[in-house]
Amino acid sequence: MRLTAHDKIISKPVKNFLFLIAGNGIRWMLSFFVTVYLARVLGASGFGKISFAFSIFAYGVLLGDLGLTILGTREVARKKDTDEISSNVLSLRFVLSLFAFVLLLLFSLFFPMQKDTKVLLALYSFTG
Repeated sequence: MRLTAHDKIISKPVKNFLFLIAGNGIRWMLSFFVTVYLARVLGASGFGKISFAFSIFAYGVLLGDLGLTILGTREVARKKDTDEISSNVLSLRFVLSLFAFVLLLLFSLFFPMQKDTKVLLALYSFTG
């Protein structure tokens, strides 16, 4: 059976879509099993500390992005000067991430919580 050009165009997006679905499914399953394992090993208290630190860290991630990913994608799609757009978005994201990092560290230092939770939050702030 011979594939036409039309079949090749359709098959590539379908193949890419199936790879994305499979990748997301594997990621979800791994996340589920890692979460169950951590909850079992750390217990309710330890897992609660990790969840609290991660939820505070998530606010820092939001502050470090502020929708610049979507804005940059939209502007590049308009076929404007991609070098200027990417340098502006990257530099602004760097400044926002640095601000969020400092804010998270200050929060972990001055907010009244247990010492190990402060350490977790400080460690999470390095990953953003």
